[in-house]
Amino acid sequence: MTQSLPHRDNSWAEAFRALRLRYYPDPPSNLAELEHDFATQWMLHTSVPGALGHATGISCNIQSSITAVRKQYMNLPMWTKGRIAVPEKYKIDLHSMDATSQDIEQLAISLCLNFIENGPHRRWIEWYSGGDVDPHIPQLYIRDDATSEQRASLLSIFASKIPSLQLANELRHENILEPFLRDLLRADAGLCQFLRPYAVSEVESVGLFPLVAIVDGREHSDAMKESRLFTIMAFSLQRAMVALIIQHYQAQGWKLDRELTADDASIMLSGVLYTYSIIFDEDHLVIFANYPDVVDVDDGYAWIFRQEYVATIGLKRPLSDICRFQVAHAMLAIEHHIHRLQLLLGLSYS
Repeated sequence: MTQSLPHRDNSWAEAFRALRLRYYPDPPSNLAELEHDFATQWMLHTSVPGALGHATGISCNIQSSITAVRKQYMNLPMWTKGRIAVPEKYKIDLHSMDATSQDIEQLAISLCLNFIENGPHRRWIEWYSGGDVDPHIPQLYIRDDATSEQRASLLSIFASKIPSLQLANELRHENILEPFLRDLLRADAGLCQFLRPYAVSEVESVGLFPLVAIVDGREHSDAMKESRLFTIMAFSLQRAMVALIIQHYQAQGWKLDRELTADDASIMLSGVLYTYSIIFDEDHLVIFANYPDVVDVDDGYAWIFRQEYVATIGLKRPLSDICRFQVAHAMLAIEHHIHRLQLLLGLSYS
C-alpha cells in the first residue's frame, strides 16, 4: 500500500501522528516554547560542514549529494567548479550583435550571461546545443517549465551594478538579493517562503508547503537567540520534511504507521530527499540543508530531522562582482535541486 501526500491540515496531523512526530499546524505564539519542543525532533545547525557527525546508513546518499553540490557550486574558486547549462541561443558576440533582431528580455538575459562567461576566471557556463545533459548540472535555461521571471532573475543581481561608489554603498543588500531570490525560487507560487524573526505568523498553515525557507536575519537582535532563527526555518519546513519521509515509504510500499525494524533503518533514502534553507543579513548569506534521518531509541527506531550548515557567502557593501557570482552560482544549484525534488514528490506550483 502506498501513501499520497496530505492535502488538508487534519491529514497532515494524521501523517505526523502515524510517524510518531509532533505537528505544529498554527503559527507559534511563543517562539521559546516552540524552540524547546523542536529540540527533541530536530538536530539543529552547526557552524562546520558535516559537523553533525556521520549520518546513519539511511542518510548517507543525502550527505554525499549535499557535499557534492557544496564542492561544485558553493566553494571558491568557483570558476574551476560546477557548470550551468545554457542554450546557445543566448550566446552572442558582444562586438557584432544586432540588438534589433532579438526579444528585449532575451537580449538582456543574453547580455548578462555573456558578461558572466567573458569575465576573467568566470567560465562556468556550458553552452548547450541539444542532447543529454548531466542531471546534476543546473538546467534552468534549458527547461521548458522555467518561468520567464526565473530566467530573468539574474538581472536583479547584475543589472544593479552602479558606477558611483557612493550610490553603490547606499544600496541595501535586500534590494538586490530579495527580488533575485523571490523570482528564482518562485516565492509567488509558494515554492519558497520568506520569513522574518518577529513575524512568524507569516508562515502559512494551509496550502502547498514551501521547499525552501528564507529568513531575513537583519532584525535579529542580541536579545533573540540565534537558535530562534533556525526554529522558524524548521517550522516552515516541517511538512516538507514529512513529505520526504512519505516519498521514502511510497518507494518501499510501506504504511505510515509501520514499526521500523533494523532492516528498515538500513534502507538508504534517495540522495534527492533534502531541502534547503537560507538566512541572510547585511554581512552574510548562510545556506543550510534539511533532511530526515533515523536514530536508535529505547523501543526501536525513530525519525528525526537534521538541519545542517552547508556554506556561507560573505556580503560586503557594495557587492563585489565575485560576491554576485557566488550568490548566483549557489542559488542556481539550489533551484536545480529543488526542481528535481519537486518532480520526485509530484508537486505542482503555479
